Amino acid sequence: MNKIIEIDQLTKRYELSGGDYIDALKGIDLHLIKGETLGLVGESGSGKSTLAKILMKLEALNSGRILLKERDSQLYKPKEYFSHIQMVFQDPYSSLNPRKTIFSIITEPLVINKSLTQEELRRIAKDKIELVGLNSQVLERYPHTLSGGQRQRVGIARALTLEPEVLILDEPISALDVSIQAAILNLLIDLQKKLNLTYLFIGHDLNVIRYIADRVAVMYLGEIVEMGSTDDIFKNTKHEYTKKLINSSLDLKNDN
Repeated sequence: MNKIIEIDQLTKRYELSGGDYIDALKGIDLHLIKGETLGLVGESGSGKSTLAKILMKLEALNSGRILLKERDSQLYKPKEYFSHIQMVFQDPYSSLNPRKTIFSIITEPLVINKSLTQEELRRIAKDKIELVGLNSQVLERYPHTLSGGQRQRVGIARALTLEPEVLILDEPISALDVSIQAAILNLLIDLQKKLNLTYLFIGHDLNVIRYIADRVAVMYLGEIVEMGSTDDIFKNTKHEYTKKLINSSLDLKNDN
């Protein structure tokens, strides 16, 4: 089993006024296997987004460790770390700079991390935008001229510019119209097969998680309360909280 990310006893505590505190993450143990999709589910406030922010170094952990390719994440320089792991955000509009062209948005990680000629940047931008199913003419446009689905494709293309092995997908279709959600999901599946990507797919729609995930981890109040293969989680549910999530959110008619 090739573990590309291992999370060991990860904790995150937020200090409040008056000496109070809240434990957002409590001893999280988790791993991602290369090439798989791990679905991370739980109600709002369960700690899913906090974990994603720590993986992307937007938040600092209090204790525990994260291993990326068997190496402590703290030992990586930022450029090296983010060449392995990138993120696709929930809202494709707010995550794209409205004042920049799609070309500038997609190539920004390359400009920051690598010394490339304008011709090389153009070639890579064209390759990535076509990889996500858009015409290269889009590169000269601005985010506000694109549909929600097109903007999310741009967000995916930007995340792929450094050719990472891991993508953190933070509710990547929840802000999109239902009519185009399936197209983005299928794009992600196709890209995973083509590029051998590993996904941490954060979501609340259990129908989506069941469709895309190989394994599922269930979070509740900062803890992983259940984890297993997608089939086991949905057909042999053990934890009461998981049962509650499934009963309230999932239409199981197709199994009858």
